[in-house]
Amino acid sequence: MKEFDQYAVYDAVNVDLDNLVGNLRNTIVEDENVKSLQEKAIERISQRKRKLNTLITDLKNNSEWDTFTIAFYGETNAGKSTVIETLRILLGEKEKMEQRENFSRQAKLIDQEEQKYNDIRTEQEQYKEEYEQKRLQLSDKIADLSEKESRTEEKIYALENNISSLNYKILLKMVSSNRNLLMTILKKFPEQEEIKTVFNNKENEKDTLNRVRSKKNNIERNLDQEYGKYQSKNKQLDVKLTKISTNIAELESTLEQYKDGDIIGDQRSDFTREVKDYEFVVNDQKFKILDLPGIEGKEQLVKEEIEKAVKKAHAVIFVRKNITDVQIGGLEKIKKQLSQEQEVYLLYNKPVNSPRQLLRSKDSLLNDKESKALDKTGNTLKNSIGDAYSGYKFISALPAFLAVANLPKTDRFYAKQQKLLVDFTQEKLLDITKIQKLSAWMTSELILDSKKKIKEANTKKIKYAIEKTIEDIHAESEDWDEQTEIVHKHLNDANKSIENKFINFKRGIDLAKNEAISNFRLDVEDKINDEIDSDIDNDTFKHRMKKISEESEEKLRERYVSELQNRAEKLTKEIDKILEKSSKNIQNELEFNISNASLNLRDDFGSFNVDIKSKNYTGKILGIITAGIAMLIPVEGWFATLFAIAGVVISVLSATREFFDHSYRKSNQRRARRKYMDEHCEKYREIFAEINDKLSLKVEEEIKKMSLALKEKNSALELTGKKYKETENKLKEIQNNL
Repeated sequence: MKEFDQYAVYDAVNVDLDNLVGNLRNTIVEDENVKSLQEKAIERISQRKRKLNTLITDLKNNSEWDTFTIAFYGETNAGKSTVIETLRILLGEKEKMEQRENFSRQAKLIDQEEQKYNDIRTEQEQYKEEYEQKRLQLSDKIADLSEKESRTEEKIYALENNISSLNYKILLKMVSSNRNLLMTILKKFPEQEEIKTVFNNKENEKDTLNRVRSKKNNIERNLDQEYGKYQSKNKQLDVKLTKISTNIAELESTLEQYKDGDIIGDQRSDFTREVKDYEFVVNDQKFKILDLPGIEGKEQLVKEEIEKAVKKAHAVIFVRKNITDVQIGGLEKIKKQLSQEQEVYLLYNKPVNSPRQLLRSKDSLLNDKESKALDKTGNTLKNSIGDAYSGYKFISALPAFLAVANLPKTDRFYAKQQKLLVDFTQEKLLDITKIQKLSAWMTSELILDSKKKIKEANTKKIKYAIEKTIEDIHAESEDWDEQTEIVHKHLNDANKSIENKFINFKRGIDLAKNEAISNFRLDVEDKINDEIDSDIDNDTFKHRMKKISEESEEKLRERYVSELQNRAEKLTKEIDKILEKSSKNIQNELEFNISNASLNLRDDFGSFNVDIKSKNYTGKILGIITAGIAMLIPVEGWFATLFAIAGVVISVLSATREFFDHSYRKSNQRRARRKYMDEHCEKYREIFAEINDKLSLKVEEEIKKMSLALKEKNSALELTGKKYKETENKLKEIQNNL
């Protein structure tokens, strides 16, 4: 069996498409009005073919034939990246594993540095504690000495006051009498002895104060020294701590690069603007996950990225966090982007905001209301994208991610993670969030027989592209048939009307012939009867009959020519009116009916008219009548024949009896006049009938040409309709051959 060449499929389809419209232009007619319609129709078919060529080439350029590819598609902030990030961790995606190993190494280094930091802080606290103990001991001593110093100073102060008091007493005694003055000089007063004792006590206290102060100063110097040593040591430790803190900060900065969750959005619209792909190998099965931008963001920023990704994907997982049904606007977008897919799964990512919410869930993540809502959404998607819809799954991605994520303490999710892990083990979270069930399904059922699925998915995209073109051409073909049916009906009506008018024309000119001859006979007979009644002789009768006949025959010809011209003009005007009416009727009905047609057909047929004036058929009809009239001009030979007939008629009259019997002569003249008129009028009937027949034949030829021109319009339009159908059938043949 010939090996399947995946890329040759696209080339083969393009070759078939290139050959598709090769013979379309062979059927173009000369009629400018129809020709314009045909050319536009064929150009539209060609445009659709070129568009399909481009789409097939685009599919070829964006197709993936080697690796089964799953696109995570969905609404903005639905949690696509959260699901993918968790799967990367659980399924051991190579890049993610390297990232997590780097995180672990960095985290270990940070732990080591933090241990050093804590050790130094412990040393610092211990040294501080030792210093504080020494400081307190010395401070206590200083306080004791200060107290002693204060007491000594107070004693000295009291002694000095005592000395002053004694000196005052001595002074009072000195001034009281000379005797006392002498005794003062001789130091005989007891106060003087007491002063001496007090003074000695004072000096002793001063010595004590100096000793206390000296000791206090020594202790204060010792305290200052201890403080200096403490400050120096503390500064050294602070330098070490600062260095370690700097190291930790650098390590934490590097750790940020290796944390999980960088691809997860921060609730901003269009956080993900480019498609990111992640490759996996599970049980020797290779597959790829695509993380797509949200479909509800700024469409012009992400539309092309999304469309390229879904063209590459072999299965699509449509992620939603809303339990309500998909709205119409979003549904149209989904239908347009996902109908071409082989497998589309709905993934409901249930928002969970607190551990309590999970605790209430117990073993069932969904409640009955949510299950029914998902069934309804599934039916909506089934009706929109058909067999591409393959069912729904459900998870809660954020708690699943928090269960397994490597996060630094500075991360926005760290607090939530710690709070969650208070109530749940990692294993319990992975089970209750159903992420492990999703992971197991993806790595078994979804990617099972991936080579076959890849071929089916890529082929379906080609078929779908062709199918959409078939639908467009079919819709336009039906519009074309509907519009041409209107044209066909009115053209047939116009043909029938023209045929009826021609029949009336033939009857009219035959009637004109009979009326002209009848009027001619009455006119001639009246005038000749008047002459006969005036009792003329036969010679005069013969002369008067000839003259009256000549005069009346000229009028006969003039009346007959005028009637033919009038009826020819009437016929041409009626034909023009029929054609104009047909054009107007076509326009009116098309305007009423074309609102449902495509814009192109509305523009094209909007200018259609029954224009055959370029052929000048009505002008030719008038020319035929003019030529026929010319046949009436050379009638001298006819008159000679006619008057020869009159001579024979008159010659049989009995001249002898008529000479004596006037009544008899009048009677003979009337018989001669009647016979003359019978034969004369009959001859004119023959002449005019021959002219009428010749005129009718020539006019009929032009009518047939008009009829043929109208039928050719119909045939040309019908032929283009057939080309639409041929194109549609050929595309179906290409589609079926895939």
